[in-house]
Amino acid sequence: MVYRHPHAAPSSQLPPERQGRIVGRFCRVCGSIYPLHRARHAGKPIYGRDHVASPCAHEGETFEPGASWWEDAVEVLPEALAGDPGIAGSPASGTEPSATGPPAPGGPAGSTAPGGPANVPGKGEEPTASGVSKP
Repeated sequence: MVYRHPHAAPSSQLPPERQGRIVGRFCRVCGSIYPLHRARHAGKPIYGRDHVASPCAHEGETFEPGASWWEDAVEVLPEALAGDPGIAGSPASGTEPSATGPPAPGGPAGSTAPGGPANVPGKGEEPTASGVSKP
């Protein structure tokens, strides 16, 4: 079986700060999400199983408000948008690498790491091990 993974979930399974707009109706019996414009539990869901071996017990019923077999499906908000003022993937404040010290030869300004052409042997030169002097 192939499952499509939604960016939506039943509203009861998400904390309020992670809930976005309502995107559909989640059937608690078959675990599928049907679009808001459908009045009945029928046809192919927007999220759910691609192959259905047996129909849901509520197939063909209308999505009546207050029914216990379905609930609203809401958009899942990323954690960064749910209340974290920082940008997703950015380091926490105070953990950025410091740009102190003189720039390394051949490296960009503010860089303390060795690199660039100074460490690369030129054409016709052989690399030497550290601590070994060449005559």
